[in-house]
Amino acid sequence: MNRESRRVTKESFLAGVQCPAWAWYLANQPDSAPPSESDLFQMEEGKMVHERARQLFPEGVFAGKPERTTALLADKDDRPVFEAAFDTDGYIARADGLQRARDGYRLMEFKSGLYHEDELDEDYLDDLAYTVMVLCRAGLKIAKAELVLLSRDWRLDMPEQDLFVFQDCTEEAKKRAAEFDTQWDRVRDAVLGRKRPKAELHWPCRACPYFETDCVGKGVEDPLFDLPYLKEVRFNSLVECGCRSIRDIDSDVELSASQVRVHEAVRSAKPVIDQAAVKSLLDEVTWPAMYLDFETVTTAIPLWPGVSPREQVATQYSLHVCDRPGRVLKHSEYLADCTRDCRRELAERLLADTAGGGSVVHYSSFEKTMINGLASRLPDLAPGLKGLTARLFDLEAVFRKGYYHPSFRGRTSIKVTLPTLIPDMRYDTLDIGDGGAAVAAFARMVRGQCSPSEAQLLRKSLLEYCGQDTLAMVKLHEALAPLA
Repeated sequence: MNRESRRVTKESFLAGVQCPAWAWYLANQPDSAPPSESDLFQMEEGKMVHERARQLFPEGVFAGKPERTTALLADKDDRPVFEAAFDTDGYIARADGLQRARDGYRLMEFKSGLYHEDELDEDYLDDLAYTVMVLCRAGLKIAKAELVLLSRDWRLDMPEQDLFVFQDCTEEAKKRAAEFDTQWDRVRDAVLGRKRPKAELHWPCRACPYFETDCVGKGVEDPLFDLPYLKEVRFNSLVECGCRSIRDIDSDVELSASQVRVHEAVRSAKPVIDQAAVKSLLDEVTWPAMYLDFETVTTAIPLWPGVSPREQVATQYSLHVCDRPGRVLKHSEYLADCTRDCRRELAERLLADTAGGGSVVHYSSFEKTMINGLASRLPDLAPGLKGLTARLFDLEAVFRKGYYHPSFRGRTSIKVTLPTLIPDMRYDTLDIGDGGAAVAAFARMVRGQCSPSEAQLLRKSLLEYCGQDTLAMVKLHEALAPLA
């Protein structure tokens, strides 16, 4: 993209408010990697919500380009204009919905997230405020600024207009837009500049995708952001002391227990192992142990009756049963019929498959949340499901409290621990290799977006992915067992 054709976008502006170098990278080094299956699915979700929201205004007209937007606004009628585009003073913006009001314009931002009565999503507010800022610079007076969000109370059999909640954010959006406006020249100059603005190590770097690949974090091993539970105040104090890496932190600096473990592992280049903690935790496991993992689907527009927008619906589980660490006795699995809500069937099968066993080993708190959700939805099965939660054992807790390897980089998720301890088990060789892709695949089947043969292959890939998650727990437990 040449300098003359560059414009400040919402993405680059919001990045530039935090760091001008970040904005420059976005404008000059756009991501060349193709979007993932999860990314494509989220884009599709947003598109579906926009289409449904526009149906609330059947008289509305579509703009799409600045020239057409100017012509439509010149008509001086009150028809809503969708995708109203503006290009002014080096900035571009697109209003999802714009309608003439008595004393200006009503601006609507369509979002695929849920409305929360006592909470205003800060990211959504920033999006809305950016559009308010650009439209005001273009000469429009914004009388009302609204977020159009999904209602958690809506179901498929309800009127279409009840799907959305209009949240009036006029005061908050105008205040935020005024704050943003003070950054107008600074961010524009950064985006249009031939050279990257001077970069420094500061708190916003933690979220910047260019930090380690192109900017001040390039070549820095074990950056400070790898410290778990790091707060901005502590980060700033470490930077002021000249620290850029965890290995730069002096041993007398006060750190939390989890941060001390990471610091010790980095400086020694060896795992830090608390054998007493590992043994104490693993001794809680009773045999035969069952290793459980759920997969779910969640969509903006519900897939079945009785489901709310953005509700997580359990669709799949895998269960490996072992009588000792690493020795698998059997494997059970379940994958829902994509034509209906199968949560009752899933819960009944799960209770049957886990009957008579000992500990139910899982990784993180997700499985407990899903079982409790099933118990709330299916009260007749609640006693059995509550009994299941009483048998849960979180394998990740062993890593959090007893085993840390320098390659974990401050995290203990299974996608981090597995490559270190079991390097021959990989997810990047699977057709479906992460939870986001699994959600997208199942939703595609439900919506009939694939042929029967494609659906059959997707089901096979989903079973393989979920099965790998529980087998990974078996292997991790086996690797930890000698330490106990």
